[in-house]
Amino acid sequence: MAVGTRTGPPPTGRMRIGALARRTGVSTRVLRYYEQRGLLRALRSG
Repeated sequence: MAVGTRTGPPPTGRMRIGALARRTGVSTRVLRYYEQRGLLRALRSG
């Protein structure tokens, strides 16, 4: 794949944690840790 090539729909700014984990190659547990440390901000719905 060429650098800068994007597949799939463009990001909307909101993503489920599982999708973010797959896209970044980071586990959901690590993403939750980042959230606790203030590095990520979760938008909760429901």
